Order: sequence, then C-alpha cells, then structure tokens
Amino acid sequence: MQRDSPIARPQTVAQSAAPVSGRLRILATSDLHMQMRSFDYFADRKTDTAGMTRIATLIRTIRHQARARGDLVITLDNGDSLQGTPLDEQALADMTGPHIFYRALGLMGYDAAGLGNHDFNFELTRLVDSLRHAPLPVLCSNAHRIDGGELPVQRWTVLERTLCGTPLRIGIFSVLPPQTLIWDADHLSGRLAIDDITASAREAICALQDEGCDLVIALAHTGLGERHELTGQENALWPLSALDGLDAIIAGHTHLHLPDPKAPQGSEMARGVLNGTPVVMPGAGGAYLGVIDLDLSHADTGWQINKLRTQLRAACGAENRELGALTAPIHRATRRQLARTLGYTSVPLHSYFSFIAPSAALEIVAAAKAKALRRMQVIPEGLKLLSSAAPAKTGGRSGPQHYVDIPAGPLSLRHAFDLCYFPNRLAAVIVTGAQLADWIEMSAGIYNQITRGDQPQSLIDATRPAHGSDLFYGIDYELDLSRPSRFDHAGALIDPAHRRLVSLEYGGAPVARDDRFAVALSSYRANGGGNVAVLQDAHRLTLPGKLVRETLEEYLLAGHQPNQPDARGRRFARIGASSVLAPTGPGALSHLHELGDLCTGTDGTDAGGFVQLRLSL
Repeated sequence: MQRDSPIARPQTVAQSAAPVSGRLRILATSDLHMQMRSFDYFADRKTDTAGMTRIATLIRTIRHQARARGDLVITLDNGDSLQGTPLDEQALADMTGPHIFYRALGLMGYDAAGLGNHDFNFELTRLVDSLRHAPLPVLCSNAHRIDGGELPVQRWTVLERTLCGTPLRIGIFSVLPPQTLIWDADHLSGRLAIDDITASAREAICALQDEGCDLVIALAHTGLGERHELTGQENALWPLSALDGLDAIIAGHTHLHLPDPKAPQGSEMARGVLNGTPVVMPGAGGAYLGVIDLDLSHADTGWQINKLRTQLRAACGAENRELGALTAPIHRATRRQLARTLGYTSVPLHSYFSFIAPSAALEIVAAAKAKALRRMQVIPEGLKLLSSAAPAKTGGRSGPQHYVDIPAGPLSLRHAFDLCYFPNRLAAVIVTGAQLADWIEMSAGIYNQITRGDQPQSLIDATRPAHGSDLFYGIDYELDLSRPSRFDHAGALIDPAHRRLVSLEYGGAPVARDDRFAVALSSYRANGGGNVAVLQDAHRLTLPGKLVRETLEEYLLAGHQPNQPDARGRRFARIGASSVLAPTGPGALSHLHELGDLCTGTDGTDAGGFVQLRLSL
C-alpha cells in the first residue's frame, strides 16, 4: 500500500463513485514479560503503574473512544511474553488448558500475538504446551522445527475487517532474532531453526500481498541495530522499515521507546516513522501502549494511507477487574510459593554498585554456583575453580527502580528469583589463563575510557548491556580504565595492543597464559550470549540440567549466608580523574557508605530519574 509521511503532502487519490475514508487504529504491546498485574513480586508489593491489568483498562478506554468515531481498532502483542516475573514458572506448573498469558490476551480482545526470544527460555515442550489451544492466532514467521516436532504457531494471519462498510484485509506476520538459538542452545540445538529476520519478512510480505492483503503489519521482535541490512542481524529494525509493501511495524526486544521523547524534535525517532514506515516500541512490562493511527481512503485503486501518526500512551489508570479476577488464583499461589524461607542475610544485598564496588549480591550467587560444581564432581583433578556472575538488574532501559534491593534479614524464594533474574542454567567451562584474561577484557568493555582531569566523564558505556559483562570470583585482577577497550560490543578484537587488564593473580601468584581453570558460569554466557569470543573455543563440561537459581536455593538452605563482600577481586588502577559519573538508582543513597573514599558525592538526578554518583578514580 502506498503511504505518506505525516509531514508530506498527501497524494491525490483517484475518486470513485462513492469514495470512503476512515481510520485504522493499531494498539500494540511488546515485552510484557509476564507482568500481568501491577505488582512487584521481587519486593512483594503493589505498584502504581505498568502491568497488563492497567494496559487492559487503557485499551478498553481507547477502543470505546475510537469506535464512537467509527474507527477500526485492532490489538496486537509482540512477544517476550511468557518469561519475566515469578508468575512464569507458576503458570507452567498450573497449566491445564491454554497458558494464562494467552487467556489474558483473549479476554482483552487481542487479534494476534507474536513470539520473542525469551518465550523460548523454558523447555521447548513447555512452549509447545503453552501455545496449544491459544484463543487467538500466535505467529512466528522465521522459526520452524527441524526434528519433526510440533511448533503450534501460524507463519502469518489475515484479519478480515470492514472500515466504513468497505472490506479491509490486514496481513500480519512475526519475526524474532536468530540469536535465540544461541542463547537457549541447551534445549533448542538440533530441534529448531530460525531464519534471517529481513529475508523472512520479504517472504511474508510477498505471501500476504499474494493473498490480497490491503495492509501488511510486522510484529518484529527486534531493535534498531545497523541502518544497513546484514545477514543474521539480531536488531534489524532499520532495514526492515525500508522494505516495500510493509505498512506498519510493532518493534521490541531492546525495551526502548518509539516514538522516542528524548530524540530531536521532528526526527524519525521522535516521530516514530523510520524510512517512511510507522513504528512503535512500547518499552517493557506494560508501562506503555503503542498506538499507530493510519488514516485510509478507498477508491477505484483500492485502499491508500493518506496520513499516519504514532504515539505511546502511559498505563497509569485503574486496574481492570476482569483481568484481575482471571489472574487472582495464580497471583495468590505465586506469592505463597515465594514466601518460602531459604535462609538469612546479615548484610543488605543490592545491585546499585555492581560495576563500581564489591557486591555481596553477586558474590553469593557466584559462591552457590561454585559449590554446586564441587558437589557434581565434574571438575578434572588439579584444576583451579573460579566462578563468574553478571548483574541482571542495573537500571538501564528498565528505569531507576530496576535494581536488586534486599534488606538484611530473612531470605525467601522471592529474593532468590530477584538475585537470579533470568532462568539460566548452571554451566562450566575450562579455560587457559590467556582465555580468562581476554574474557575479563571483554567484560571490561562495559566501561568507557577515562582520561586524567577534572572534566565530568561517564564511567559506564550505556550502549553495552550490563548482563553481557561478568565479574569474576576466586581471582584478583586490576583494570586500568585509562586504556581503550580491547574488544568491541560484538566481541571483535579492536587492537591487540589494547590491554586494560594490568594484573591477574590466583592465590597471590600471577596467572600464566597456560594455566588452566574451571569456571562456573551461566548457560546464556556459555552458549554465546554476550559475544565472548574466547568461550567459543573453551572446553565445556557436561552438567546435569540445573537452574542457577536452584543452586542458590540449595546453598542458602544448607545454611550458607551472604557476607560482607570480599574487598579483593576486581579493582581499578588509579588514574587521577576526579569527576567520573556513574548512574544508579535512588535507593543507592542509603548505601553510599559502602563506597568509602571512592564516592565523593552525587551530581544530582538526571532526566531519567537516575542518581549520578561522583567518583574519584
């Protein structure tokens, strides 16, 4: 279908004997991550915003207003739906019919839903069970089984609707990152194939046009990425938006906001129109609803888009009672399960300073992983044992409240979920001293290069995801952040002369290149998540399937307690930069004493609500 940008002069439409015009309003969610209610299960308290119960109220209000004007409304979800809060495991345990998430979409009147990478986090058979008998079309256009098994999804669907009494055929397809096969290789390898996003989109567009669709909409579980097309892109939104025949895109995966209120006024990002195609990306957790308005006219030449507009609407109203009633049983069961006592901590556990100072929260997870490996008796004799851990909740795109913040006192199962945010499995690899050094260098890419002086500098490279960077336990190492990063975000070597790691010791002795270590890590990292190139050549030990969270539960139930974090481990070489800024959540203000002389104060709160710590390096 032809379309015009909102600032372009509409094309002249050939008039038929009885021309008609009307508006299609597309309502969209993405990355809901099982946030079915306005409730924080990690803190066991209600929240004032976000959640599907508030989205449901907003959808109902918008539909009522739109239909009063004679507009046509469709509602779509873009995946990463079945994982994210402790409701996800309870839903799988209790499932006797359609998955409660899809039952909720049915109750809310959704027209179709796509899949995201996190929907594959659990065993493939569990996903199949979740999809079976869904009360709406669930789509995935670029994933298919290669083992003869079932994946009960449709490649695309066609909605037969009328606008102003005239038929309108709307084709919808769904794509997700091929890297899903890497991140969940433990249970997807040899069973599933995922094709290239943009190539699959071209095929779907052609097929839907052949079926006589007047409009084609993509449920694209992908972020912005490179502006040009590359085979196998994880984030392919820019080239996707340039495809002929694609009329609107629902984006996701990276939890950004499109239209972007922070972008320069009038820019593509601020308008939510990329390459002339309207795009919405509504963040995560049901904080926002994406809205695309297409003003259409129909004449002898068929339907045409005359004007388009995108917007995000905040989910800040009352909670929907019907959806609240549907989710009440699983909500109560989850809270009961999460209240189970595991142990006790005499120190607070939080993630406010994960990349700045020693972290008791990360240390207890790393210790649990190492203990589990010892019990499994899989480590070859004579190897030194190390453990790694990566912070998952460190603000970022999820906002200044997205941190672990567990007070001293009893520890329950909900705290274990909080500390082990993703359902990753325990893994172990054998690496040499040289490989370990490069692994540390890759993780150190989270830091910007710092120069000597008093000018404010940002410590953290916000373009790199925090969960892609590990901290290491059982060794002592020092980083010189005045030096440039050795690897780029994709794991490619920038310059062999670049070395931030200036000291690496085990037991007080320097680590040699040919030393050998067994390292506990997550399946996500072992499978290739985070792009640590040296791990591709590391020998992986065979372990029984066990979630990292389960190792933490066992560790705490055995009586182990978190302690004050070890002051050794990672440290920074002195640079002489006295005005380095690091963002963190407002809750960090209660823990500033832990930073000692490293923190010289705060530099206020930025526009996103993050406190800017002022550090002396």
